Amino acid sequence: MNKKGDIPVLILVIGVFSICTLAIISFFVSDSRASKDLLEIGMFEKFQIDLETFYFYKNAWDTPDEAARKIGARTDDEGNLVIEREGEFSSFRYIEDLDSG
Repeated sequence: MNKKGDIPVLILVIGVFSICTLAIISFFVSDSRASKDLLEIGMFEKFQIDLETFYFYKNAWDTPDEAARKIGARTDDEGNLVIEREGEFSSFRYIEDLDSG
């Protein structure tokens, strides 16, 4: 009945719908970024586990070469431990001097 009130109500409804739509889209975008970050964090956690396993084997009974092979790493010509890992979004190479420790 009141024609003057229809336009502000329509603008209000469109505004609320737009804000809700943008909020839902932002949740989807942030969720996909967070899962990628968690994959990379998992790669570094696996690296830390590999490093601790290497030192366990090395200190328990194995030579550095055997311990490195058990975790999928290697030792280079200078006797350094070389761990190379590739994730889905990045890769890294870790080199540690075994003679100093």
